Amino acid sequence: LKDEMAGYEKELIIAALKENKWNVKLTAEKLNLSRVALGQKIKKYEIKRPPKWVSRAPLVDILDSN
Repeated sequence: LKDEMAGYEKELIIAALKENKWNVKLTAEKLNLSRVALGQKIKKYEIKRPPKWVSRAPLVDILDSN
């Protein structure tokens, strides 16, 4: 149960970060956490922001680059 809850919390944090364009301060406010507490959870779950080019590049450009 503990592992399942941790997995759910990680997915929730990732979804909130994406929704808030990876703005940690805004995401912490939306999740009712302090910025420090959210930072600790990001570190605990080893959440990494994807490179900016991945989120901005159209899928066609990524597929055509091969």
